[in-house]
Amino acid sequence: MRSQWYCCLIIVSTLCPQVSGQDPKKAKADDQPRFSEEMIALFRELSEPYEINRKTVPPGMFDDKILAKLAKSPDRDVSTLASMAREIKFLHLLQKEQGKKARIEIEEQAKKIPAIIAGRLIEGLRDSDSDISTIRGAAKAVEDMMGSEPQQAVNNAWAIGCLGNGLAIKTREKLRTIATREKAPMSAPKNSIIAALETRRDRLGTVTLLNRTSRSLHHCLITGRLQADRERLQAIANQERLVGVFIMPSLGFSKQTVEGSLLATQLRTSFNQQDKGMMIYVSEIPPRTTVSAFLERADYFLISKSADVSLWSDELMVEHQGVSNFQQAQSAVQLAMRMANPRLRR
Repeated sequence: MRSQWYCCLIIVSTLCPQVSGQDPKKAKADDQPRFSEEMIALFRELSEPYEINRKTVPPGMFDDKILAKLAKSPDRDVSTLASMAREIKFLHLLQKEQGKKARIEIEEQAKKIPAIIAGRLIEGLRDSDSDISTIRGAAKAVEDMMGSEPQQAVNNAWAIGCLGNGLAIKTREKLRTIATREKAPMSAPKNSIIAALETRRDRLGTVTLLNRTSRSLHHCLITGRLQADRERLQAIANQERLVGVFIMPSLGFSKQTVEGSLLATQLRTSFNQQDKGMMIYVSEIPPRTTVSAFLERADYFLISKSADVSLWSDELMVEHQGVSNFQQAQSAVQLAMRMANPRLRR
């Protein structure tokens, strides 16, 4: 009977991996690269600028020849992402030009508005006893001088911004698909990676992560996300829409101007309600090393509710690691804005 028991123990021990050590097959699998050479080449082209231990690394070049070659890859995910990258580059350039055009249009038209007319309109809106006909006259004069071109330029810029940012969101989603499709996700031990937002005034909008493990991380794909406060933004948009629907017509603004203003509110709200983010590729992050990247313009943090980062490397994976100091970063942005605007210091 005892010999049969020993026999069972021997059989079980040969079938089960040792608890005290790591499975050699698993260890060998963990050493395998997560990404193919084509994927790494694509990540290098798409990577935004970053700092590693405060040393700046330039962004990818979005090289048309390399992207065109990768767009013909037999790997469907790589080819799709390369094609999306070329579209992102085009929309980014277009958005930059449209933004510049919008600023020029507004500045040029603003120069044509006599200060006395603009002042009369502002004072009329502040004073509840003002003659409504005076306000309408001032509003009509402003509208006639400015025309509809500035509003159209602004709306075009917002529309292109929505398209570009929406495509960037899809790109980051595709990156996650690529990062997890061939290699089983390996969740990192708790606090292996720590993420925090910079609160120094000259570094607002930047996120920094620290590799707290005892080993280097290789072929690191890192994405950041700033999650918009959609409910709050929708409430603000509803108030602005009421102004456009009821107040602007009563002041004498034309139907065309009112419709343009309502469209601007819709486009701006759509853009603001989209999550913002970044993507970088780092070939190696040694232990106890920090990596920093610009996440988004600081004022967008005030209309957002959280921020997080995700990292995929050959050794481990961390998804949606929340930053440790989001509220402190928001307070730092508010303080910076008050210091920059004397009217807000009171």
